[in-house]
Amino acid sequence: MSVKIISGVFNGTGAALYVGIGFIPDKVRVWNLESNVPIEACWSRDMRSAEQIGGTVTSTAVARYTVGAGLGPYRGGDIAASDNTAYLAPFASVYSGKTNNVVAAYAGASAKVSKWTLGNSGNKTGNFDHEVSTSYVGEGSRVLIRVPGAGVWKDYDVFVTALTSNGEAANEVTLSEAVPSGDVLFIGPMYDYVAANAGQVLPAGFAIYSTALSVSGEMIGFEATNWTA
Repeated sequence: MSVKIISGVFNGTGAALYVGIGFIPDKVRVWNLESNVPIEACWSRDMRSAEQIGGTVTSTAVARYTVGAGLGPYRGGDIAASDNTAYLAPFASVYSGKTNNVVAAYAGASAKVSKWTLGNSGNKTGNFDHEVSTSYVGEGSRVLIRVPGAGVWKDYDVFVTALTSNGEAANEVTLSEAVPSGDVLFIGPMYDYVAANAGQVLPAGFAIYSTALSVSGEMIGFEATNWTA
């Protein structure tokens, strides 16, 4: 048996969402990363009873969703009529070729970020050597920093937990660890899945019908699994 697992985060909208991951999962788990009350739901193709065909949600109590009320398969093939926040596609497919691509991590064409300077180890804060685009970089962005040492280089794979202004001034960036000063190898986007471009054909994936799982402005995580014999 082979297993495919894909995970990511996106920004909740307070409305139904269709997340195009490239396949219809056999099982998907979705959870709100910022809610004061933990909310987590799962759906499996083996949830075949009428009471639970839409998955289950766990918060202060356990609820069961009927079809079209919780989670479910999304077969894709829709064409986004406009830049549409109801349909989410992988970040790279939406921003490929556009200016300020966050993979290059810069706010201006000649200002590519290359250095990280630790300012306060207790607060895990510091700054980059150039501004970043706050349209793409912020809480949740993955940062890969290489720190030189005596005969060994250490790579720190961390996340931005707070960003003040554009990140180039002292202590404007808070990371998940107190990373020593070093070379920035990569800065990723805040969200792995973002609103589809107008005219983009959406790949298959899963649907989120419950607005309790898609709180507006809050970070939502998912893990989708597909298995074949």
